[in-house]
Amino acid sequence: MAELQKLGMVVNTSKSEVVIFSKKPIITDVIIGDTLVKTKTDMKVLRIIFDAQLKWETHVKAVISKCNSKLSVLRKIRGKFKMDQFLKIITTQFFTHLYYCSTVWLSSETRWNLKKLINTAHNKALRITLRDNKNRINQDRINKMTKRCTPKEWGLYTSASVAMKVIRDQQPKHLHQRLLDTLYTCRRTPLIGHFYNNAKGKIGKQSLENRLAHMDSLKTDWLGLAWNDDGIRINLKKTFFTSYIVHE
Repeated sequence: MAELQKLGMVVNTSKSEVVIFSKKPIITDVIIGDTLVKTKTDMKVLRIIFDAQLKWETHVKAVISKCNSKLSVLRKIRGKFKMDQFLKIITTQFFTHLYYCSTVWLSSETRWNLKKLINTAHNKALRITLRDNKNRINQDRINKMTKRCTPKEWGLYTSASVAMKVIRDQQPKHLHQRLLDTLYTCRRTPLIGHFYNNAKGKIGKQSLENRLAHMDSLKTDWLGLAWNDDGIRINLKKTFFTSYIVHE
């Protein structure tokens, strides 16, 4: 508390929450000033529910529940719009919630059962777009017909986009250094970087530098990067998306 006050910060202890991130759940008491605050197993910050073990089940299920509540309305209005118009509605009213801050929780390290839930929710919205009420169209064809990337492609794209900007701008400095610490270069292609996973536990696997094995598929001089934001997006889309159009 004293340290926070030195920084000019005031803590409202009645509204304070504490989560201790660790491999195993830790429930204990923390004293802030004269107030006793019990630790929790999760907390919501800017609409993201952080679990103490960063498992993301609670957050993903909450997001999907919110998205599912919109499906009945989307079905009712589908007939009033052309397909390209309705896709824009799906993007703004469904995908913006489904993929909100997915850079944080959707990656190669996300558990397979959660990815399956996201895939199902993703396809439900697109099936409405295609009027596929009896689930006759397979998943690959759904995304091709609607020209939308898959949840897996979206997760790869967003992680890579953040990494590219950190490498290009060398900011924030501590994250840039961590990326460099987990990087090696191939002798035959010295300017193409490869990341290695140095995680020792579930929490460590959530680190950005431990998500980027897929960056090897980007066959370009991304260590000597001089692209602007548009250049980064174009190159990453060409690398990771089957369909070039994405829901942003």
